[in-house]
Amino acid sequence: GATLAFDAIGGGELAGDILEKQLTNEGLELKRHNFYRPQARHLDSLPDFDAICLFSSSAVQSLGELQETSFLEGKKIAVIGDSTAETFEEIFGLPYVKASSATAEQTVRSLAL
Repeated sequence: GATLAFDAIGGGELAGDILEKQLTNEGLELKRHNFYRPQARHLDSLPDFDAICLFSSSAVQSLGELQETSFLEGKKIAVIGDSTAETFEEIFGLPYVKASSATAEQTVRSLAL
């Protein structure tokens, strides 16, 4: 199965825990990575992953502080909504999918893993 990396969700740790449990039950291997923490903004701190979900523009901005985009090449990338997509385009300019509705569940489902 695919390994999915995802950032902290706007609803906080509880929302992340709920999403993690739901997706694990569907057979996905998950790696939660909090892009907001300064120690998490180093390339060597990122988990190995096949796909990534970004749930906020600020998470995209934090990821962009790595000053390195090659680690995203060849990965499936999903963003939650318009503002996150706009930020992702500005910083990375790589292909991505946008959720059909701005929910964490739809964002993950848009990857079709």
